[in-house]
Amino acid sequence: MLAQALQLYLERYDNLLPPPKNWCDALEDFIPPSQRPFAFHCPKLEGKGGYGFAFNAYAWDSQHNVPRWHPEMYPPNEVVLIYETTQTKRNAVGTGKDIQNPGRHDGYNLVLFANGSVMALTPEEFKEMLENGELRFKPLIRPQPLR
Repeated sequence: MLAQALQLYLERYDNLLPPPKNWCDALEDFIPPSQRPFAFHCPKLEGKGGYGFAFNAYAWDSQHNVPRWHPEMYPPNEVVLIYETTQTKRNAVGTGKDIQNPGRHDGYNLVLFANGSVMALTPEEFKEMLENGELRFKPLIRPQPLR
């Protein structure tokens, strides 16, 4: 549901990512009203309170104080946008250091990438992929075509 809401947001706002400090608020309009009460909550936290998801802090261009353009999140199959976190507040933001360990879903955490794909990873797989450069929070600079 979050992936679909994010895609609709990107279509409406010309591929600008939502500001990380209020990403849930920004995506809420793209969630059906009947699903809004639980859309941003990890179901494994039901009855415990909290949300359990964080948005990539690097989706904000702090140098220019604006949200990044979605194609800047390069390469899209490696750049994390939303992931499961130990943080429980709404609109949580992080850099992956707060990944839930152990994962809430039979030892796995859900990770949404910039290309819209979702992976279930153990905390160990997450850390290994991060160390190997197969998963990243800071986007790389997109290569420019040769002239």
